[in-house]
Amino acid sequence: MCVAAPGSSTPGTSSPKTVRGARLNGCTPAQSTGTVKTTHYKGTVTLDQFRDSLKSQSKVTREQREKSLEQYEKLGIDKFTMDMWIGADERTKQFRMRGAADKGPLDMTITFDDFNKPVNIAAPAAKDVADLAEMMKGAQAG
Repeated sequence: MCVAAPGSSTPGTSSPKTVRGARLNGCTPAQSTGTVKTTHYKGTVTLDQFRDSLKSQSKVTREQREKSLEQYEKLGIDKFTMDMWIGADERTKQFRMRGAADKGPLDMTITFDDFNKPVNIAAPAAKDVADLAEMMKGAQAG
């Protein structure tokens, strides 16, 4: 059974979410991303749709995201399947993005928790640091 989405009074329905040009439709049965009940949205976006969604962004943001899109294109990815789990507080609890690259699948999941709590960050030792751009070049050549 689906739960009513935040702002919806009808269980089993939810307002679609739009993320970078992808229309994510829900809902699936109430799910848990740890201890939080969520509504699951899912959709697919092409890199062209993602690029089109950047038109309203600042120049700096557009340039940064365009660099990422170019890297995805170099890997042979032309579209992503995106999943997003939203809690009753309307915050994203988990986000997953998957795509088919030339040399295998890309599957990235980000989980968000402990909002507004202090974070202590320590820089890693130099031996534990890698240059992602260099790694991508190696993967493309490989």
